[in-house]
Amino acid sequence: MFDYIKVDREVAIEAAKRLVVDSIWKSANIELVKGITFPETQEIFEGRVPANADVEKVIVVNNLKRSWQFLFENLDYPIDVQLAAEYNRIIGEGGLYQNPGKLRDQIVRISGTDYIPAMPSYESVKEQISHALTIENPIERGLELFALSSRGQWFNNGNKRTAQMLANHAFLQKNAAVFAIPDKHKERFTEELVNYYESNDSRNLHAFLYDTSVEMLPSGLTMKGLKEFERASSDPFQEKLERAKKKVEETISTVSQVNEQNVKDLEIER
Repeated sequence: MFDYIKVDREVAIEAAKRLVVDSIWKSANIELVKGITFPETQEIFEGRVPANADVEKVIVVNNLKRSWQFLFENLDYPIDVQLAAEYNRIIGEGGLYQNPGKLRDQIVRISGTDYIPAMPSYESVKEQISHALTIENPIERGLELFALSSRGQWFNNGNKRTAQMLANHAFLQKNAAVFAIPDKHKERFTEELVNYYESNDSRNLHAFLYDTSVEMLPSGLTMKGLKEFERASSDPFQEKLERAKKKVEETISTVSQVNEQNVKDLEIER
C-alpha cells in the first residue's frame, strides 16, 4: 500500500535539503496559531528577521532548522528514546516550553477529544518505538512512529513537531521520502488525528498522511501527486501527437488534390 521510489543516499539527501525550508514552513504552520508565510520562513532560515516578526515564529523556525541539521548529521543513528528526546530538546529550546527533551511528567488534556494519554515512562516509550521498528516498510514505519508519538504525548510540548522529525528520520534512513503536513490539510489532519486518538486505530490516519504529506524523492511530490502529474503530462503530448497526425493527413490530402489538379491542367494544355 505504501509504495515509494527507491533512490540512493546522495540523491535522497540532496533532495531532502532542497525541501527543508518547505518542510519547516509546513511544520511551523501546524503548530503556530498565527501562522507563518513561506517568505518569512525563508528569511528566518537564512538568518534574517522579517519586519515585525513574532519572536515565537523566529524561535520555532530556527529550532526546526537545527533539528534538520541534527538529522542530516546523525541520519544513521538508531531510532530510540534518546533520539526522540534529543529532537524534542532541540525543538523546545529558547523557552518555548518547560523541560524540553524530558518525558512528560504531568497529566494533559487534548483539545477536541475526551482522550487522555497515559503517563509515559522510559519503558513504555521504548516499547512503542520497538513496535514501530518491526514494520518493514519504511513509509509505514515512519507514519507509525508519528502516530504513536503524537497519541502518547511523550513530552511536555512540541510532540507533533518531534513526531514529524522521527518520521523524517525513519524515511530518510531508507532514502524514501520527506514528511510534511500542508497547511491546507490542517483541518482534515486534526479530524483524522482526533479519530485516531479516540479509536487507537491508525490505519485511516496513515492513509490520509500518505496521500497528502509523504513527499517522494527526488521530486517532492506525493505518490498521488506524481500520478496526477504523469497523467497531466501525458495527455497534452497525446493531444499534440493526434493534432500533428491530423495535420499531416490534411497536408497529404491537400497535396494529392493539388497534384491531381496539376495533372488535369497539364492534360488540358496538351
